[in-house]
Amino acid sequence: MRKESKYILGTIAEVANELYKIDEKKFTDRFVECDFALANDFALDLKKDDLETIYIDSTGWYGIKKIDPGFDSRHDDNVDLFADYYGGGCGTYELIGDWEWTDNIVKTIKEMIINVLSYQEGTITENDVIICGVKRIKKKVRNDYEPEININ
Repeated sequence: MRKESKYILGTIAEVANELYKIDEKKFTDRFVECDFALANDFALDLKKDDLETIYIDSTGWYGIKKIDPGFDSRHDDNVDLFADYYGGGCGTYELIGDWEWTDNIVKTIKEMIINVLSYQEGTITENDVIICGVKRIKKKVRNDYEPEININ
């Protein structure tokens, strides 16, 4: 596995481990969102080329993100994850909670990546290599949240 700046190149299993940061105090801040593409068949030299070049030259983009499905879910210590192809059509949803073991959370992330890639790319395993651009997003949430109700 290689990491440079905001990029990670590694097997799906390795990247899944990097997307869950156990050292964050708040459970809902532990998941790292990313965009990713399969990197198995590149003409680039995966050991020598810089990761930004590999990332820019990649095609077939996917993402795994935290979502807020509503239902006051942002007040729970859960994370709703959604992974899909940029173009849609093969999305997968999972809920992870702070009651789960770290190994199970990483396994869920790994399986989501495999499932969404498999839909478009065929048979994918945890040993396939992906390039990933990560972004740490912390959103401020109002403490005085009251749902706006409009019945007009």
